[in-house]
Amino acid sequence: MSTDDARLMGHPEPERLIEYEEGDLDAAEAEAVAAHLGSCERCRAELEQHRTMLGMLSALPHYEPPRSFALDDLGARRARSRPLWPALASLAACVVFALALFGSTTIGLRGTSGMGAAAPQYPQEAAGVARTAASPGMTQA
Repeated sequence: MSTDDARLMGHPEPERLIEYEEGDLDAAEAEAVAAHLGSCERCRAELEQHRTMLGMLSALPHYEPPRSFALDDLGARRARSRPLWPALASLAACVVFALALFGSTTIGLRGTSGMGAAAPQYPQEAAGVARTAASPGMTQA
């Protein structure tokens, strides 16, 4: 049964059970939850699971960090007063790289035909290539 189904059937929400356990409900709400727990095995089991989990968490060892990780006043001032030029230099390098990559890609596409050879830019160049291929000293098969 989902939480929404349980709520529609009159069961308190899991958060409400936790608030009941921790004593965060007002008197009227606490009485209503207590009355429900007296007649509902499912909600009592859910509340017991919560108690078990809290017991297991409280049994875990508590470790103190070896030092404080909070910035002191001097560290906070240093963090705020860092120069801006390293960030701007990184941004400029990224822009130059992107432009170089885009430029080499577009030049490479413009300078080649579908066969991989350089395509002539002007029709006169194409005619000159045809005349050279058909020069008088060459025999054609």
